[in-house]
Amino acid sequence: MKALMLIPLVLLLSGQSLTQGTGIVTGTCSRAAHSNPGISYDFCVAYLQANPRSATSELGELGLISLELALSYASHTNYHIKELMHETGLDPNKKRCLKDCLDLYTKAIDMVSKSEDALKAKRYGDVNEWVNSVMEGLDRCENGFNGSDLVSPLTEENKDLSQLGFIVLAITSFLG
Repeated sequence: MKALMLIPLVLLLSGQSLTQGTGIVTGTCSRAAHSNPGISYDFCVAYLQANPRSATSELGELGLISLELALSYASHTNYHIKELMHETGLDPNKKRCLKDCLDLYTKAIDMVSKSEDALKAKRYGDVNEWVNSVMEGLDRCENGFNGSDLVSPLTEENKDLSQLGFIVLAITSFLG
């Protein structure tokens, strides 16, 4: 279901060394995890090292890789929400919550795209503003289900995209 979760496993099984670029990735992830309890060191390392560019990246490029992952993740989740909304016999409250989340994820895709351009232009304040807005939207998505006494089918997606957002925010704080 979640292709992004399989990237580290596929690279391991294909024999590609995940130890490439470990210095910048592990150093950045260690610093990020220590600066923010919302960041899992293992998550950060697995996701960043899954991108072959991380082996030769500098800090700014790791920020772009994180945003690219976030964009891919948000796009995949947006598609997944659309699939969920077409389930037969869907509870009206759940459909309303999914619609709200779809709107929030659609906005997230736009904000993450804008953040990529802003990071390239070293406009870290804009990146922080837009990524924080995405993360607030993820909280609203999750809380919409909780407030309706429903179990969110998007909890893991919201959590993982939040992690990527925290990683981006940590990297921009290191850059700025």
